[in-house]
Amino acid sequence: MDDSRGPEKTWVYGALRVRDGKELTQCAASRNSTNYIARLSDIEADNPTGDIFIITDNLSSHNSAQTRAWPSRASSAPSGLHSHWGMLA
Repeated sequence: MDDSRGPEKTWVYGALRVRDGKELTQCAASRNSTNYIARLSDIEADNPTGDIFIITDNLSSHNSAQTRAWPSRASSAPSGLHSHWGMLA
């Protein structure tokens, strides 16, 4: 994998379920709202009950209109979905 900003770049999306250490990772050819929403859907499907806390950085796809509208379009919108923007150091 080339770490320059060329066409060979692969983006990795990841999530960690803290209570048991289970991780969910997916690779994508680009960082966009469509791919981010697909990961949110995967996270929701893997956690059908309880609250889900999402901590993100300020990437535009994390806060796009398409992403903000996602829970209302999901077949069973997660009532416990909490999104928080924060810088991770």
